[in-house]
Amino acid sequence: MPTILDGVSTNETEGLRWVEAFADPTAPDLSTEYNAATSVPFECLMTQRFNPDASVTKSDLRRMCSDKVRQRAGAETRTIADIIAVYDPQDLSSDVSAAYAALEKGAVGYLVDLRGIHLDTPAAAGDLVTIYKVSVDFRIGLVGADNDEYQFKAGISVLDWWEDVALVA
Repeated sequence: MPTILDGVSTNETEGLRWVEAFADPTAPDLSTEYNAATSVPFECLMTQRFNPDASVTKSDLRRMCSDKVRQRAGAETRTIADIIAVYDPQDLSSDVSAAYAALEKGAVGYLVDLRGIHLDTPAAAGDLVTIYKVSVDFRIGLVGADNDEYQFKAGISVLDWWEDVALVA
């Protein structure tokens, strides 16, 4: 009988943080950049999971001598689904409005995705992250349902990305 290996639980093991700037995204500094006073943890403000995606353009390669069509991969595109989070529409400087304040239209910064470590465990040097340099295309307040919380939606464009980058001390 084959051995079935357990995967890493996704419950409470994904952190998402807004970081304003990195000197070098391939060597993100844990203390002065990732944990900077201006960085904003999003995971407890977002109402939906962080959802990055990727696609690749493909070209069809045909030959007169064959009825088979081959393909060649082209440019890769990364996308991030709209971020939906809570905020206080009357106190934009409150802690619950931190994501709203960070994701103003036109802002450029970095979304740092840390997976596989419980949220109660602080990030440490050597932890692997994926970093997305992004721009905020729009931000709009949403109409909440009865007995819900006020939420907003921010549209994101991905400008660049770095995968499996280790945080450095």
